[in-house]
Amino acid sequence: MKNKLKGFIIGLLATCFFNVNAQTNITYGTWQAFAIALSKTTYPEINGRLFKMSWKDIETAPNVWNWTKFDADLNSRIASSLPVVLYVYTKQDAPDWIFSNGVPKVIETDSRGNQTGYAPYYKDPEYKTFFKRMIQHVHAHIETLPATTRSKIVGVAGCFGSTGDYISYKGNVPAQYALSIPDFYSLYQEFTQYYYDEYKNTSPKITLVTNPNNNGQSGAEWVVQTCPGGWLKTGSLGKGYQLNDEVDKASWLYNLINTPQNGTYVRAQCEIVSNSLTSGWWLTSKYRNMFAVQCYSIFWGLDIFNPTNEYIMDPLMDPALTFFTKYAGQKDATKATNAMCALKDGLDASDAVRFPSSTYGTVSQTNQSRYQNIANKYTAFGAKLDDVRAATLKEQDNLDAKGLNDVGWNVFPGNYDRYLHQLTPNTTSVGYWNVISSNPSSMYGRFARGFDIPTNKKALNFDVDDAFLGNAALNGKYTVTIDVTYLDAGTAAWQLFYDSKNNTDQASAKITCTNTNLWKKATFTLTDAYFGNRGPSASDFSIRSSNDQKVIFSIVELSRPANFASAVASQSIASAGSDAAVAGQPPVSGKGLLISPNPVQTQFFAELKDHANITAITIYNQAGKVVLQKTVSGARIAIQKAEIGAAGVYYIRVFAEKDSYLAKLVVL
Repeated sequence: MKNKLKGFIIGLLATCFFNVNAQTNITYGTWQAFAIALSKTTYPEINGRLFKMSWKDIETAPNVWNWTKFDADLNSRIASSLPVVLYVYTKQDAPDWIFSNGVPKVIETDSRGNQTGYAPYYKDPEYKTFFKRMIQHVHAHIETLPATTRSKIVGVAGCFGSTGDYISYKGNVPAQYALSIPDFYSLYQEFTQYYYDEYKNTSPKITLVTNPNNNGQSGAEWVVQTCPGGWLKTGSLGKGYQLNDEVDKASWLYNLINTPQNGTYVRAQCEIVSNSLTSGWWLTSKYRNMFAVQCYSIFWGLDIFNPTNEYIMDPLMDPALTFFTKYAGQKDATKATNAMCALKDGLDASDAVRFPSSTYGTVSQTNQSRYQNIANKYTAFGAKLDDVRAATLKEQDNLDAKGLNDVGWNVFPGNYDRYLHQLTPNTTSVGYWNVISSNPSSMYGRFARGFDIPTNKKALNFDVDDAFLGNAALNGKYTVTIDVTYLDAGTAAWQLFYDSKNNTDQASAKITCTNTNLWKKATFTLTDAYFGNRGPSASDFSIRSSNDQKVIFSIVELSRPANFASAVASQSIASAGSDAAVAGQPPVSGKGLLISPNPVQTQFFAELKDHANITAITIYNQAGKVVLQKTVSGARIAIQKAEIGAAGVYYIRVFAEKDSYLAKLVVL
């Protein structure tokens, strides 16, 4: 329950559903990328689709528009009432006629002078006129569509360069058409602002999705402030994991997409369609890699993940894609239902404290021997360094690695977690890598943690984030479920202990392995969890060894009911016929009164289920004596424990117009 702010990592959560102008529901999670629309019935993991068109296919001549293909393709993608995000590709997908109507055609070449592509001269006034006219006409056409079709278009991507990438050239261009970094940034701002203004007043809402460059801090911050309410394409976040300099990126990006900006959350999207899917690292174990990508994406706060049809159609990918959807979009602590800790040890070559230069070599990003020395330290635990050169390069180079690299530079030091944190992980447990089970298609095992009996590391202690518990002990208000995924190897045994209402170190079921060498999941249902950090090392629960054999764990998850808020409220909702009159007062009326938190530690809030204005509050002790009486005005009234006095059981009566409501109040 303690708040574990890890630098840039803060405990905030999110709902899985977001209502767009009360018409189109968006379920965050796995959305189909481009290509032929797959059936939602056959592939239920699909929650939405991306829809792309080429500019040249809709404006066949200057100001001559053909919507036949656009409408047909759109209708195929909104099948099963799925929402779509529209991409209109430009660059080489712009119509050829623009080049015969004044726009310079910029030839792109490689280092040998071979042509690799072409682009319009983005700064050309004629190009800007044509491009902005296209944006206007596409929007105008969308507004002519039938309401049932129109409502499914929930987003439009600002495509300025190649596909949905940040505006740029790909390769070398003639000097007269060269554009500087400030030039491209200025164009990005101009075009983004135009797209945003075109769609900002749409109803149902069409949200702008924009790519401010993979490491574009200034662009991302600019667009969030200038074009509020939009979504961001986040470059590499959904394409890999353990990417160099991710700590630096998180220092500005994590909070941007995990805390409200201008009153709303910035939704993050990424497509896993790049060349990394053919790289050696990916092909070594694509199912384990996909799960690692999903854990990484959840850790970052990615909302929409776009795999290609190949992966959606592969049934062995379903568990990873479904896992992501379970967590995607959960950024509001008051509404989230799931927390997880994907167990992992991060080997960071830039960490001079953990890996001193005297032992591992000079602390330098290009010092390959240092990386190798670190990897060697953990070879017995499965760590690999298959492409040391790629490990020392940039983030994008990591995605092209020829094999698996478990050492990086300026990478996250520990688990991929969300609202469930392991306490002092390296003190009580060890990391494992590339754990092979009897099922070669299992998604588990790329990273793990577990016991190391010889070094007396025999426990994993966990803390549920403060925000997840409403900054108060759970105290058995509702049932929680803990799922622990472990490798069933040998005859090792382990047991879960937790901070319960009546025992700060309550033992739960003991699990004994049966040597199947398969990943298994143990589920613990707790009806009496207190979670007040009263367990060992101030934990809420822990996993401990029960004999002298190691156990390896992949992920620990904590879930609560979808209606957990109602479950809390039901303990303090007063209704006619169920509450006794207090101190001669008349019976309460039948509407609901919500007290939260209850029991009270420092303060609580009183509000009515129908959010009516509260005008007065009276609190009595069990003898019927008034201990607090005050006139108030508001739908949600805060009261401090100090206003009541000593701990004990009280009754609170709330007045709203002619009605009054009564509930029991427990003060700790």
